[in-house]
Amino acid sequence: MVRKAQNKDARAIFSLINFYAAQGQMLHRPWKEIVDLIYDFLVYEWNEEVTGICSLKYGWDRLVEIRSLAVHPDYCHRGFATKIV
Repeated sequence: MVRKAQNKDARAIFSLINFYAAQGQMLHRPWKEIVDLIYDFLVYEWNEEVTGICSLKYGWDRLVEIRSLAVHPDYCHRGFATKIV
């Protein structure tokens, strides 16, 4: 299920971003930035676990940029990222 991120999701979001950033596949985002902008994130929750994330950056004239789109490696190829987008 896709839902707006909540404060309790910050650690899972941070972990997923760091996992892919360490592999050079995503830009690192500091903990404080994630906590400060937690409501800009959507999460995909499967069996009460955050398995996918996406940050939305709102711009001018209804423009929205998709940032930090990631799915936990154990849950890839199940369509979670597509559902988030």
